[in-house]
Amino acid sequence: MSLVFLIFFGQFLSAQPKYGPHAAPLSRNTNAEYFRSNKASDFWALIPFYVGQENESSCSAATLVTVLNASRKNVDLTSQDELLTHKSLVEKYTDEKYMSSVSGDTALAEAKGVRILGVTVERLAEVLNGSLPKLFGNSTKARAEFFSVGGKKLVLQKKKFHDDLVRNENSSDDFVILNFTQGILTGDPEGMVGHIAAVGAYDEKHRLVLILDPDRKWYEPYWSPEDEVWNAVKDSRSDAKSPGYVYLRTK
Repeated sequence: MSLVFLIFFGQFLSAQPKYGPHAAPLSRNTNAEYFRSNKASDFWALIPFYVGQENESSCSAATLVTVLNASRKNVDLTSQDELLTHKSLVEKYTDEKYMSSVSGDTALAEAKGVRILGVTVERLAEVLNGSLPKLFGNSTKARAEFFSVGGKKLVLQKKKFHDDLVRNENSSDDFVILNFTQGILTGDPEGMVGHIAAVGAYDEKHRLVLILDPDRKWYEPYWSPEDEVWNAVKDSRSDAKSPGYVYLRTK
């Protein structure tokens, strides 16, 4: 048996489907009924600005770029108003510690007193709230709220999560940002780590959540069952401090 054959056979055995049983890629049109039957206001607000993360630690930044651009959909922008990018987000709308946290540069992060690349979801809400007055002005009513998940109230928290998905779907002025263990949805054993993405849509009839995953090197948007999304959100690997999600109201 040749060495080449052994290498090829080993690669064959190690190769896994790109998507596991809990993620249905948007391009396969597996849930076309949703778009025929719903306004999908969040989807159409978010999808023009959906960008990928620039490095392994910047999923939160890519999600903020997507959501903040979408949140200005009803603002009368001028020819002088730039769209947000990763660069403009971290330079103009956040702080130095956040910039270093999502830089992908361990040495830079340590120089700014940041021990671990990436951010917790609670920190994400803090950064988002700090960026809103800079983007919309000090009189803005926009506000991001962090909801912690865990402990003895999981049943009540799961109901609130469902209610927030419904509320978000019925409003064109709200957005939900999830912190979740990516591999629970994608099926990738290497993805059993915390990840951040925006909810692109919610199909209440079929209890499906569209995840706008910023890991664009590997994934496109995918539909996942609500119960599995909840499992991924409450999973302790999703956030070292406190698992949860962020609800952004722009009005």
